[in-house]
Amino acid sequence: MVVIGSGLSGVVAAFRASSQGKKVAVVRKGWGASALTSGIFEIAETEGSPTQGSQTQGEQYEFSSSLASLKQKNPHHPYHQLDLEALPTAFELFRKYFPLKIQGSYTENHLFLSDMGFWKRAAFAMESQFLDFRTIGRKKVLTLGYDFDWFQETPLLPQMMAKKLDHPDEVRKLAQSIKSKFQLHHYDLLILPPVLGLDFFSDMKRELEHLLGLPVFEMAATLPSVPGLRFQKALDAALHKASIPLIQGKVKSFDHHKKKVSTLRISDELSPEFNETTLEADTFILATGKFFSGGLHKGPAFSETVFQLPLFFKNEKINHCSVQKLLRRDFFESQPLFQCGVKIDAALVPLDEFGDPCYENVRACGTILQGFDPHQDGTRFGVQLLSGYKAGDMAQ
Repeated sequence: MVVIGSGLSGVVAAFRASSQGKKVAVVRKGWGASALTSGIFEIAETEGSPTQGSQTQGEQYEFSSSLASLKQKNPHHPYHQLDLEALPTAFELFRKYFPLKIQGSYTENHLFLSDMGFWKRAAFAMESQFLDFRTIGRKKVLTLGYDFDWFQETPLLPQMMAKKLDHPDEVRKLAQSIKSKFQLHHYDLLILPPVLGLDFFSDMKRELEHLLGLPVFEMAATLPSVPGLRFQKALDAALHKASIPLIQGKVKSFDHHKKKVSTLRISDELSPEFNETTLEADTFILATGKFFSGGLHKGPAFSETVFQLPLFFKNEKINHCSVQKLLRRDFFESQPLFQCGVKIDAALVPLDEFGDPCYENVRACGTILQGFDPHQDGTRFGVQLLSGYKAGDMAQ
């Protein structure tokens, strides 16, 4: 099996197929949208959140009812083709290889603070960011933004700040700067922007907690995202741990007989004339994401960039649709442009405008699927995880 794309859904598909004894390779041309992950992971949105941290039957009902409501309101959402009850199984398979700790719940959303000052609800978060504001009660929280002295004296991009804080000497300087400005015995915990180290952030978090005598957490990230870089690096490490080869290159062309793809030709974009690889497989998993990742492209027409599959918004084919038709006036509303993608059947096989399979041995998963906006509707992690798991499970 060949997986095209090394984001969350592609990696989970590779894990699932490999766990069943299948020979798997992952192909990618570069990092995609998974490298922009905020550090928190959504399954479904909920409107309200309890003030206490205990998990009650009411909370579980609220979470499950929000999923039911979502499916009722959106008949094109990928959750209609996925088994939500498989989420714990899929997540545990992912966590078996993933080297970073992710905390959370399958039944409720937690409340997190972003580095832009917004509240965000999500089911899971990376360990360094898992501070559920519903649970802090009367604790006194010291929150520092990018306007704090140390960050102002270090006018770097967030990822450069994080790389700088991979060194204990810089962490000690940050700790000293915090101590000099605040009476820390007045506070119960500290929240920082999400830049506390890039490669050694867990160690640096513990070091800062030791120096300050306070629990330390990071906010959820916006862009550019240090947690996203950590996440993608950890996905690469997970593939290595699972002994799944990762091939760097772009799909240049493919061969097919009738409705079955047989081979891919992969080229190194830096020197395509010298480095071309041909891959044969029984099944191909398309996990290339939408526009940012390069899975979809807008030129004279909208196109899917690997197999040239038709693209849809709801049941309408949009390959030759104007951009204006896919945009709404309200900037903050979910845009049809970002809900468009590949239409699939129950086996995740891409379909044409007549409902027939485009290629019988291709499976599509992740954010390339039509019917949801991964940036707006609060289901991105759930769709990526479950569709990746199912794609790997359906591989022949």
